[in-house]
Amino acid sequence: LLENPFAIVEFHKQLSKADTGKSEKNLLIIIDQFEEFFRFDNLNSGSKKDYGSDHFINLLLKSAAANENIYVIVVLRAEFLGECIRFKDLPEAINKGIYLLPRISTSDLISIIKGPLSLVDVQISQVLVNQLINEMGSEFDQLANLQHVLMRTYQKWLEEDNSEQINYDHYESTGGLKKSLSQHAAESYENLDNAELKIVAKIMFQTITSMSTGGVGVRRPCRLEEICDVANSAGATTKEVHEVANHFRKSLFLSPSVHVVLHQDSIIDITHESLIRHWHLLRQWIEEEAESANLYKTLNERREHGPEHLEGNLLENMLRWRKHYPISAAWAKRYHPSLEGQKANLFDRNMAFLEHSYELFKKKRKKRRVVLTGFQLILLLAISLIISSVLRWVIN
Repeated sequence: LLENPFAIVEFHKQLSKADTGKSEKNLLIIIDQFEEFFRFDNLNSGSKKDYGSDHFINLLLKSAAANENIYVIVVLRAEFLGECIRFKDLPEAINKGIYLLPRISTSDLISIIKGPLSLVDVQISQVLVNQLINEMGSEFDQLANLQHVLMRTYQKWLEEDNSEQINYDHYESTGGLKKSLSQHAAESYENLDNAELKIVAKIMFQTITSMSTGGVGVRRPCRLEEICDVANSAGATTKEVHEVANHFRKSLFLSPSVHVVLHQDSIIDITHESLIRHWHLLRQWIEEEAESANLYKTLNERREHGPEHLEGNLLENMLRWRKHYPISAAWAKRYHPSLEGQKANLFDRNMAFLEHSYELFKKKRKKRRVVLTGFQLILLLAISLIISSVLRWVIN
């Protein structure tokens, strides 16, 4: 597959030859969440590993065009359609067979709720089914929440194992459709063994998320190596980073699957944006990181374009930020998208500029104190002379 763009076509031919029937077999390739491909493609820049984006797209296009018995279906969110223009012939291929999925109907929702449970021969009360349908309402983007709350409700039922069917009590104990995801994420976070691992978790989630220009938290998949670099610079070990990643992979909040062995080039990502929208602590972390990023970008801009030093409230805010936020060259790399070889040097120059501003501030403060002390001495001397004159006048 990595070497031959017609590898799928050849596989299909071998498959057909192995079949005793006379007709050629049909081959259907389905790629769900195709938008993830564009996220991973962004990682190619500066990566030690070639993710073969162009080759992968070419493999699909060649396969579909070379044989009428090979079909390729990609499931793609509408807002990512514009990304297809990055790759030659991909927009044209999508335009030939584009299909916009309709909104989910009530009968579809019932199938989504009951279908998976029927596979394990488990019943769910109709009251709960109606409750879920009513809570879903017209919010068509809550499917991920529904999937999660159903999984958690099923787990609660298994733990009790004394009811004939899943009922509202099991559902309510998860936090319901609106709170289940946040409640589960909070439980998973609190179950970390110590405070050090919780700090690593914060660093990890801040590294794999970002704030969009519209002020909305979004996913930012990145290599495990980057997370380790940022965490290491804050005093954490690589072992602790792996431990935290595995912990949240077991809870199904991070990908890849817990069955995949992690290495430094592994891509760590949040499994769904709904976690960002519903986990309150994560939203706070993202806002905190965005504020820190803005301060750093301002620092970099002031160093490059002047004035010669910082002062006033801005300097005070910068000094407080430097003291309390775990900034480092590894952390700052993401905010220098170009100049790959100079990123660490830029961070050092920015920090030197801040330190220079602080030294100037201290010199000015010292000078003001000297002036103030001198003024106070003169004032005391003047007061002493006045008092002395008054006393002499009274005596006389």
